[in-house]
Amino acid sequence: MIERIGTGWETGELTVTQEHFATECLSSFLTSKWRQLNNRKSEWTVLMGTLPGETHNLGLLMSTVVASLSHAKVIYLGLDTPLEGLIETANIHEPELLCLSISWLFIEKPVETENHLLQVRKELSNKIQIISGGKGTPKNITGITRMENFNDFNKWLVDFENRLETSN
Repeated sequence: MIERIGTGWETGELTVTQEHFATECLSSFLTSKWRQLNNRKSEWTVLMGTLPGETHNLGLLMSTVVASLSHAKVIYLGLDTPLEGLIETANIHEPELLCLSISWLFIEKPVETENHLLQVRKELSNKIQIISGGKGTPKNITGITRMENFNDFNKWLVDFENRLETSN
């Protein structure tokens, strides 16, 4: 549905206002779902966010819904997160997992995106797993797992939780 809305906007079938309305409806729905699923969880923590300059939130919200299906407590930072704030929050809360959503907007600035990811990896404990998904996610960044789709993310989370359980 999301791709259909985007295509409708690109081809002029939908106005910008209609595309924004549809996106806002989806955002509201997804937010309500992950918040409901996030109640009273405390087994482990996942931090959800984006890089500075990110203006697209549906990928992050869909990832957050998937993450909230696990036993993790979700800390949602949202869009356009300053790098320093992302790093500081991760260092304070010490999540087991940091998930970043990187949209197609970042395809045009691969060096900056890679530098941001490398800085995050460098400044966080190696105990914190970092995964990233979205069309703007670079390939082959050392210390960062790239997710191709939501099904892969869900499978990865199941395996991750199993590894956490056996290590405790």
